[in-house]
Amino acid sequence: REPIHVVRYLEAARAFLEGCRSSEPYRPLYVVGGTGLYFRALTQGLCEAPPADPVRRALYQPLSLGELRMRLLALDPGQAEVPGFDLENPRRLQRALEVVEGTGIPLRIWQSRLSTPPLIRSYRALLLLREREDLRERIARRVDAMFAAGWIEEVLRLMAEGDGDADALAALEGCAAIGYGELAAWLAKGSPRGELAGIRDRIVDRTRQYAKRQLTWFRRESKVEPLMIPHAERPAETARRIRTLLASP
Repeated sequence: REPIHVVRYLEAARAFLEGCRSSEPYRPLYVVGGTGLYFRALTQGLCEAPPADPVRRALYQPLSLGELRMRLLALDPGQAEVPGFDLENPRRLQRALEVVEGTGIPLRIWQSRLSTPPLIRSYRALLLLREREDLRERIARRVDAMFAAGWIEEVLRLMAEGDGDADALAALEGCAAIGYGELAAWLAKGSPRGELAGIRDRIVDRTRQYAKRQLTWFRRESKVEPLMIPHAERPAETARRIRTLLASP
């Protein structure tokens, strides 16, 4: 029921890592995930930029991607040159805007002033890759599996817990997790059956776009090694390959 952000993630990660380091015998630790910002904060530290400003962020919600981009570049054209900064990601644009407009200091300047050291200094990172068509098909199957597992019913329950409250519905429609906003808006309209196929396709497309942004981010990380996963390889075989690679010098 509460928003998660990178500071809270690092707090939880620090507690977990301290528990691992104090345990005996020593065991290797695998960190798995796809959020580039969290990975970078874990391995490079976190800047001292101010926390999110919900009031200012709400002002950006009606703006299109193009409007957000133009507004940011008018204030700080140098942000576009920052490695890893995604000009196609509205959340990143909103964050950069709220920082520069709220403090007068560009986000890239804040990010150059690290205030917390990295939690993990010695590590080996692998970027799991698949052929483009294989990845696209897997994303579509995953979305279909989520529908089959009761995704619509889950969103209905979340809406019912809000008891029709407009703020609760707006929060769900603005959920960062892909698909929840689309389904909440569709259900709020009375769930017209003829629109569901188009919503499913839109969720698949958004997920594919997100996967593309993830790949772009991690390919810019100098210490991340690519590892291609063949289409026919079984998960157990992939896991063995990963363990072997990470165990090697």
